[in-house]
Amino acid sequence: MYKFFYCFAVFFFGLNNVIVFAQGTGNNPYSRYGLGDLTGSGASIRNIGMGYSGVAGRPVVNSQYNLHLLNPAHLGYFKKVVRFEATTKFEMGFATHIRTMRSESISDRSFGTNINSINLAFPLSKTWGTAIGLSPYSTVDYNIDESEVLSGSTITTRREGRGGIYKLYWSNGWGITRWATVGLESSILYGNINDVVLTNISDLNTLNSGFKIRSQYQGIQLKPGLSAHKELFKKQHDSVWVQTPYGAQKRDTVLKVSTGYVLNVGITYDYAGTMNLNRELNLYSLTSANSIQDDSTISETSYKLSMPGSWRAGISVERKVTPKTNYSWMINTDLSLTNWSVMKPSDLIGTALEGDTLANTWGLHIGGEFTPGIKRRSKTFRIGYTMTQLPVQLQGQRISDRALTLGASIPFGKIRKTEAGTQVLPRINLALVLGSRGNASNGLLKENYVRIHASLLINEIWFHKRRLD
Repeated sequence: MYKFFYCFAVFFFGLNNVIVFAQGTGNNPYSRYGLGDLTGSGASIRNIGMGYSGVAGRPVVNSQYNLHLLNPAHLGYFKKVVRFEATTKFEMGFATHIRTMRSESISDRSFGTNINSINLAFPLSKTWGTAIGLSPYSTVDYNIDESEVLSGSTITTRREGRGGIYKLYWSNGWGITRWATVGLESSILYGNINDVVLTNISDLNTLNSGFKIRSQYQGIQLKPGLSAHKELFKKQHDSVWVQTPYGAQKRDTVLKVSTGYVLNVGITYDYAGTMNLNRELNLYSLTSANSIQDDSTISETSYKLSMPGSWRAGISVERKVTPKTNYSWMINTDLSLTNWSVMKPSDLIGTALEGDTLANTWGLHIGGEFTPGIKRRSKTFRIGYTMTQLPVQLQGQRISDRALTLGASIPFGKIRKTEAGTQVLPRINLALVLGSRGNASNGLLKENYVRIHASLLINEIWFHKRRLD
């Protein structure tokens, strides 16, 4: 039982760290738009390594080695199927961001590290699994300086943004048949975003002055999901001898033999409806030591913010381990659609430029994984590609985000024997994302980025009934 309290202590300590450190993602000017830079819609490091794909791809085998949170239905267990995957899983993930921003005339590099997720999942029955966790829903972290000369004076404008929206979720999955599961994720979205604009005129010896917009968000999000799989068989003709009153007779029979392939499908829908938004506008000035000298609130507004709905559907093909093959693999393809047009131009973050709008987006995610062996110490390797659109239209142009991803899952430690059976080994999950978005022409920015994700996954067996011989 001490392990139970230990994991929960680490869990709630991790919740605090997510809130404290989730904003250190480096200077990201594209995060100034909409709700900020979205962080993958609940994708785990396994999904990230496969191009953020996997809404359908929970492996039929080796499923106990990872958390499957992209689709809440993946937490359920198929009826009448006995598997060694009913373990309690605890995972904490970290991310390092390296960004290079480039325009037609200048470039800038930034760096940031943060705790980006903490999750705890465990079974409640033979068909019911549940998970709770906290992760950033979006992040805002930008610092932009603009200068212009007007009537002989240099006017410098600095735009800064910090904060983000966090997602505290409770997800459940249930097995309804031998081949289908359903799930529902309920989330609370909350957070603060601060946008600051400072202006300084060089030869007037004036203090830096400007305004700050503080936006507070609160809302609820629901995500139902469905997952199904079908093992593929082939017909094999054979002959058997049957004893009859007239003696032994040869009869032809048709057998169903597994091909080793499994077809998976999955679909989810993120429904958020509206979010409560409280926005406060402050005017202030800074001293030469950059401390606030005057600060006054000039307006406070509260209203309902329309949130976008998002569909994600996918299909995957899995190759299981068979007597003839000592390996397994899976290939996933996901398509996502998000209705950003429901947000009004006035709902943009306060420092967005006039004329910039939000539009519907789509995303294509392709990836796979390969496990060379069936031993508990077998490593898993992943690769993927993702292509998405940012919701903002800058100067009438759509901004695309393309990335190549690599990943691996590495077991470590010593296999221990317990009364419940052999423990699943802890694992380190890794993912590398190499991507770019935007372009450096027409006054826009080109961003090249590297993201390094790492997590520690611990498996334990809880709630096991002891058997007496």
